[in-house]
Amino acid sequence: MAYIDQDYYTASYFGEEIPDLDFNKLAEKASLIIDVVTHGRAKIVTEQDSDPEKISAIKTATAIQTEYMYAQGGVSSYTGTGDNLKTSESVGNYSYSRNIDGSYSFGGIPISPLALAVLDSQSLRYAGFKEI
Repeated sequence: MAYIDQDYYTASYFGEEIPDLDFNKLAEKASLIIDVVTHGRAKIVTEQDSDPEKISAIKTATAIQTEYMYAQGGVSSYTGTGDNLKTSESVGNYSYSRNIDGSYSFGGIPISPLALAVLDSQSLRYAGFKEI
């Protein structure tokens, strides 16, 4: 289940417009990414409703990640087929390449550095044992 809905994304985060069908898919995948990078802590925190600041960080990070994936090619960003994921291309004698900008990815799925920073601000990505 996604950590955000389109109402939160639009009214609280003020995100870029994303078509309804794409939004639901992207928010679900963004939530899965947030689960992975928090080592499952996001799910625990949101289910226990334990800390409003942590919950706010999870929702904000999910909104950021949703918007980031939309900007990186939409639904194709998490399937690894988005054009924005290419770093080089050649056709005949023509070739084009771009530098990788230091962004993060997980299995080829782009991850927003800002989303990671928001999660870090609440120690949600700590890999060791820490009571939540």
